Amino acid sequence: MHPLEPASGPVRPKTLVTGAAGFIGSHLVTELLARGHQVVALDDLSGGFRSNIDERATFVRGSILDTALL
Repeated sequence: MHPLEPASGPVRPKTLVTGAAGFIGSHLVTELLARGHQVVALDDLSGGFRSNIDERATFVRGSILDTALL
């Protein structure tokens, strides 16, 4: 399966998007959700806004540098 093809079957892929509150990340979250993915949106909100992230995504406030969080 190509990563951006629509998900099919009983198992929906789970995808982590870092920088999800920024311009590119938020659009990627929306597209993945539209294709049937479960999305975990990770962002520390230092350069983006929580309101940019689709409410269907699971939002986690934090940094990719926080290994305990990951």
